[in-house]
Amino acid sequence: MEIMVQETTALGIRFRFSQRVVLERNQEEVESPWGKISVKRVIQGESTRLLPEYDVCREIALKNNIPLRDIYQWINSLNCKE
Repeated sequence: MEIMVQETTALGIRFRFSQRVVLERNQEEVESPWGKISVKRVIQGESTRLLPEYDVCREIALKNNIPLRDIYQWINSLNCKE
């Protein structure tokens, strides 16, 4: 820190402390109308939800000429059923 003040025009240095909470998650595959989709099952307390893997969904959207949004909505509909 001392060298930063000595070697630059800075009059001070700001420090911030942060903390990160990481939810428990598992990697899974779900069968969809377009084939298998890689998702993360996020566990938060007693509830779970599925989150799609962007790269896999993008590839499926391009291959099937459908909007990426449709794939995300389909996966989100699985969350409503659980």
